[in-house]
Amino acid sequence: MQRVGLLGGTFDPPHAAHLALARAALDAGAVDVIWVVPAGDPWQKSTEATADDRLAMTRLAFATMPQCVVQDLEIRRPGPTYTIDTVRAMQGAGLTVRCLIGSDTLAALPTWHAIEDLAHTTDFLVVSRPGTPVTPPAIPGLQVTVLPTDERTEASRDLRAAIRATGACPDGVDVAVWRYIVDHALYGTGHA
Repeated sequence: MQRVGLLGGTFDPPHAAHLALARAALDAGAVDVIWVVPAGDPWQKSTEATADDRLAMTRLAFATMPQCVVQDLEIRRPGPTYTIDTVRAMQGAGLTVRCLIGSDTLAALPTWHAIEDLAHTTDFLVVSRPGTPVTPPAIPGLQVTVLPTDERTEASRDLRAAIRATGACPDGVDVAVWRYIVDHALYGTGHA
């Protein structure tokens, strides 16, 4: 069975920390391929860019990583986006699924929809994020593997704020993604 890493998120915008997480999982041999899945209607976060814009930016960000396949399955699915639904659909297609997250997301797992079911369904590959130690929460069945990687400081909310403040491409945003942001007047930019 193919081992697929599920890297989900809002990708609003995608950035170098997302790519570093994918590289860490691939370099560790923890997965064979990674499905990068932008959330359609994330129930815990609001997004600024549309789902179609976030999907397009994510495809640009991961274009140089052939083992990463950007999927639109959550964007096509109506209603709120829950990881448990995505994992079950992938497993129903015969895939072995491992969720890829940062330690900041690990700390927030207790707030996820059906987290106990998810913890019994799949395991989590985790990289350290600045200011958040890798401390697994007390969730029955939760299995965590820590992946070695250089900590990346990028966070989408900080990048959006930097874009608004400076109007310039912040570190951690790929040039192709930046061109898309400007061409589509996202995050307070205008057409160049």
